[in-house]
Amino acid sequence: MKILKTIGEKIKASRKAKGLSQEKLGELTGLSTNYIGQIERGQRQVAIDTLAQITEVLETDLGTIFEDFKTGVRKSPAEAEISVLTEAARRMGLEDLKALRRIAQKLSKSKKQGR
Repeated sequence: MKILKTIGEKIKASRKAKGLSQEKLGELTGLSTNYIGQIERGQRQVAIDTLAQITEVLETDLGTIFEDFKTGVRKSPAEAEISVLTEAARRMGLEDLKALRRIAQKLSKSKKQGR
């Protein structure tokens, strides 16, 4: 089912942005690593209360997980990564945000120069 795959991809991206392994996410949520993997691959349905528990640990919200379904248009993988990055940036302090901006600018310049 397409919706399960999309939700799983969002959870996986949020987990990776937070720097957590499936094992650590399972430990923090009380869910098995196998179950986390199945959710991320879109192979298992997940109860809304379990999804809320996962998003709480990932310091995101249900709105972020379901944002692709607001307009009915699925985001590209790059747009999905930007959403995850934005979510992570909201939790950063000002100095970290400035450092992140400098890194992004350097990466953008190196990409334009063909590096």
